Amino acid sequence: MRLYPLEPTSRVTINIASASRNFQLDVLITKLSKDQRKSLRSIILLADGTPDDIVTAFLAKHLDGENIVAIAKTHRTRLGALGLIPTHLKQIKGTEIEKLFFLMDQEDEELSGIYESASTMLERHGMTVKFQERMSKRLRKYCCSYGGREFTLILIVNGLDEINSSSHTIEDHLLYAGVKLLGLRELEKMMEKGIESSKDIWKTQRDKWESVYRRIRNASIDKIGKIFPQHVEGLKLITQNLSSSREHQAR
Repeated sequence: MRLYPLEPTSRVTINIASASRNFQLDVLITKLSKDQRKSLRSIILLADGTPDDIVTAFLAKHLDGENIVAIAKTHRTRLGALGLIPTHLKQIKGTEIEKLFFLMDQEDEELSGIYESASTMLERHGMTVKFQERMSKRLRKYCCSYGGREFTLILIVNGLDEINSSSHTIEDHLLYAGVKLLGLRELEKMMEKGIESSKDIWKTQRDKWESVYRRIRNASIDKIGKIFPQHVEGLKLITQNLSSSREHQAR
């Protein structure tokens, strides 16, 4: 999968370019041909900037293929960013966006509250939620329409139950990678005891970041699917036709 940043000078673009160069990912594309622009159908929206952007670069490497997906950091916080979807649908001239992938931290919110608030936010900004589907605990699909145009929103919530924490973030997955791919026993002991914030713990492990990222880079897709389950399942939908008979029923 190739990532096309919508803001060429943004921190997201810089981080993806750096990760792509340092770890030989080859996932960044900064210019589109006319045919590539026409075939562009998906956008990844990051509610949080870093390290979500770096993680997405590694996931793009593992989800091989020549599919090009736009990527951007949202300019509103958390679910408030969903109100900008109408703008994103027409942001790229010469293409028609059909799928939006929205990545956000769970933090200390209940998942049911996040999903309910997402529907409310979409409706509040003039979008119609025709139906939604629970794909896994932290992955929800919304089939929507706006101004006579249909699109699918894939909401991916960062976090792992394997991390005993009061606040779940993308750093859950990075700490889990450190344990499962590097065998970092000290992290495993921390997680067994319970931690307040995986984000804070990850910041203290700066000397291990490169080793963790390199192991993520070289891991099998099966292992990546266990460390980033909702991300892999959700992003695989980029290449799938989302219209199916069961989707005509609200859940």
